[in-house]
Amino acid sequence: TTAVVFAQESLPLLFLPALPVLLATFKLGRRGAALSIGMVALIGWAATASGRGPVMMTSLTEAGRFQFFQFYLAATVLMSLPVAGALGQTRKLVLALESSEARHRRIVERSQDVVFETDARGNWTFLSDAWVRLTGREIADSLGQPSNLAVAAADQPKLDAAARDAQTAPDGVGHAEVRFANADGLRWAAVNFGILRDAADKVVGSYGTISDVTERKRLEARTAAAFLQVRETNRLFGMASALASIGHWRFEVDSGSVIWSDEVFHIHGLPVGTPPPLTTAVDFYHPDDRPRIEAELNAAIAEKRGFEWEARILGADGRTRHVVAQGQVEVDGAGQMVAMFGVFQDVTDRALSEAARRDSEARFRLITEQASDMIALIDLDGVILFMSPASTAILGIAPEDMVGTRPKERMHPDDKTAVDAYR
Repeated sequence: TTAVVFAQESLPLLFLPALPVLLATFKLGRRGAALSIGMVALIGWAATASGRGPVMMTSLTEAGRFQFFQFYLAATVLMSLPVAGALGQTRKLVLALESSEARHRRIVERSQDVVFETDARGNWTFLSDAWVRLTGREIADSLGQPSNLAVAAADQPKLDAAARDAQTAPDGVGHAEVRFANADGLRWAAVNFGILRDAADKVVGSYGTISDVTERKRLEARTAAAFLQVRETNRLFGMASALASIGHWRFEVDSGSVIWSDEVFHIHGLPVGTPPPLTTAVDFYHPDDRPRIEAELNAAIAEKRGFEWEARILGADGRTRHVVAQGQVEVDGAGQMVAMFGVFQDVTDRALSEAARRDSEARFRLITEQASDMIALIDLDGVILFMSPASTAILGIAPEDMVGTRPKERMHPDDKTAVDAYR
């Protein structure tokens, strides 16, 4: 084209070389622009120098014609090079877009979550490969179908409500956890989606992901069942603790904090709330027992060992109670004590019963020791279990020698028959 234009001087066709220059620029970019402009410069300069070409139609001098040709050549360069630069940048953007699209396609294809799009009617327009794993349905058979078709009938209203809420939400996103049906039964899935709108703010579809959360739901169900079981166990433990007047406690070494169960508060005659610090808790012990308790507690802490004691406490409600305390030491990996924990039991009834029994035994012993008559305790087999000291004065036999024998062994033969008849 350039050769034809510069081979004649009768028609002003200088605009025609611009077309192949632009074509070469579109095809080859900067390289095509430089090559085509170089050809125009070479052919045009040679033609102008030999007195041919459209430049000769001007009334300029020879020097003026060369200046005009240079201006023409500069205009062609200014026209083509920016186009070449823009085309080069466009090619880079296209390549980057293709690379990004390929990368995202690989991510979508390998993702364990279903990636989807729907149209304005809620029908599937795109589904990733994970759809087959979730539902067992082929993608080709699902495209164009309603998006809630594979959802369990009982959960469809929930998904539809979430979609309606998303359309009015400021951020245009929604979430629902529903069950999808497949050949193996029902699988739980978390559906996260956003609403697509056009320039006129009209809903044109939706996009999002579907994640299989069946295992999480099963774990939540097991956790909930275990929680209920633990709560029931704790409730029964609390009832048993209250019935047996047993509470539990814990002391943290670093923080100095003390934890009491409800029953420990009750034993101390305190309302349930914040337990007192350890030093104040020790002050509840009876003054006569407190030095022993402090010594045993300090020794247990110093030697990092457990302890057990029985003592009296003076409750905040004014009552004196007998208690048994047991504790163990908790150590860390370095062998340092980090806590103490244990149980606390109100044994007042047992202690009072034992004291009453001891008093009764003392009174019985006093009576038998002072009595002039023989007093004996005999079991059902007729064996003497106890004999008062009067046996020494009456029979000349020490009480301890009478224990373990039978009274009939020391009776006169004539009296044994009478005793047997009495029995």
